[in-house]
Amino acid sequence: MTSTGATVTAPKSQRTRSAGIGAAGFVLMFGVGTMYGLSGLQTALTATHTVNAAAALLPFGAASAGLAVGSGISGPVLGRLGARGTAMLGALIWAAALIAAGGAFQASSLGGALGAFGAGGIGVGLTYLTLVATVGPAFPSQPLVGSAIGPLGFAFGTAALMLLAAIAFTGTSAAAIGTALVWAGIAVAALTLATGWGLPPRSTMAPSPIPTHEARTAASARRTLRLLLFGNAYPGMLFLAIVIPLIVSSSPRVDGAAAERIIAATTVALFLGGLVAPRLRDLLGARSTFTLLLTVRGIAVFALLFVPTLPAAIIVTALILFGHGAGFSILPGLMRTQDDPSRFARNYASVLISWGVAGAVGSVIAALSVAVTGGFTAALVSAGAVALFSAAALTMARRRTAAVMGETV
Repeated sequence: MTSTGATVTAPKSQRTRSAGIGAAGFVLMFGVGTMYGLSGLQTALTATHTVNAAAALLPFGAASAGLAVGSGISGPVLGRLGARGTAMLGALIWAAALIAAGGAFQASSLGGALGAFGAGGIGVGLTYLTLVATVGPAFPSQPLVGSAIGPLGFAFGTAALMLLAAIAFTGTSAAAIGTALVWAGIAVAALTLATGWGLPPRSTMAPSPIPTHEARTAASARRTLRLLLFGNAYPGMLFLAIVIPLIVSSSPRVDGAAAERIIAATTVALFLGGLVAPRLRDLLGARSTFTLLLTVRGIAVFALLFVPTLPAAIIVTALILFGHGAGFSILPGLMRTQDDPSRFARNYASVLISWGVAGAVGSVIAALSVAVTGGFTAALVSAGAVALFSAAALTMARRRTAAVMGETV
């Protein structure tokens, strides 16, 4: 008989398998996480005089649109190819997209680069959903570890591309930028092929039927949640689209390379959000946590409009990334409470679709803001308004989202 105070330790073989899945998940997240660093292209492309400031915001939007598509098709692909095949395929698609986009920039073809990034975003969606569905369950006794691997990998991938931009993009030609992207794509492909084999070959997320009434109830809750998911994602995706030129515009002493180094360091907030969020959720509940984070982000964005200084821009960016990372960490657990755990892949796809749509819409609004007004004021107003509206809606839609939030009314 086991005493109630005994600690249950997983067998060594299970711990080794979990460590292998975690390491592979981190590396693949690192690879596709370079998508979040595409803002590093903007000032460099504008400096080459081959792309105007508004059009330079579109690569991130194209990749985000692809992310939405890839997330939407990830469930069937995961069922057919399994976890290892889907995750590696997606990461290799993103690697090929970086290489193709590099070739397009060498040929001075913005349209070709946007097409490549759009296709690459599909790969990011495939890989990201697969890893969230696979890595978390590999750490049943260490949920904090499982939930932190995704934000950590994305944060490091974002920082890596930002640092590459600071070193290899600034003061160079479009052709040199293209060459750097080609090498980045080769590196992502090599890392994928070297480590992706640590993932399990098959997914355990097999479909399972649920009663019709429960399905209708869950679908109704998800429709409400989908709008809130967009509101939660939009501030972070908008900032990721504009962050480098925003930092540059906040101080005449900061150029593109300096801004990229600053944001590379600030991405630690993305990881910290993912690390701290589960504890916040345990303390406050999911609804209150999201409401708090949305409110703080909304107020911070509007404060930046009145205090447009470099320190303020850095602090607000860190708060935005912290909240974004918190969503990374909390939402998988919420999605696992819906319908049936076996439907996780389908449910979490709605989260990533909202993420992708938010990035595409945010990039277009930012580009229009720059084209019409010459700055980001309109885009920032939209981010602050969406965040505060979503916080209010989350409070008022308490009954409809109770099941999704794992709470009772």
